[in-house]
Amino acid sequence: MTILQSPLVLVAEHHEDTRSMLRELFSIHGVSVAECGNGDAAVEEALRIRPDVILLDGRLPGLDSLAVVRRLRDTSATHNVRIVFVSDDGGPGDEARARAAGSDHYLLKPVNLDELLALVRLSPSGSVHPEL
Repeated sequence: MTILQSPLVLVAEHHEDTRSMLRELFSIHGVSVAECGNGDAAVEEALRIRPDVILLDGRLPGLDSLAVVRRLRDTSATHNVRIVFVSDDGGPGDEARARAAGSDHYLLKPVNLDELLALVRLSPSGSVHPEL
């Protein structure tokens, strides 16, 4: 059995309180976290650190969240990163737009933390990080 490294998650969320809560949650479960608060920084940070998973707030200031997803998918360095789009809207067509842009998963706020951790545990190959 291959032991996988702890995943690296980029939390791109405009609310500092939410970023703080997610940082704590992931830290408790041994997940490394980087964070940012706007769309432009999300693209820059993703290119810099090459995370395993990006948790992307659906309402980022600056470059809008759908444009962030498209830009990451159009860039070879981040083309295959798992993107979890998190929306507080859930309006008609919201999930379809997020998935059409290239998001792998779509969650509504408030996020089920067990579901979120399960998504983070998956490696790119689909195997599970056993230490989580």
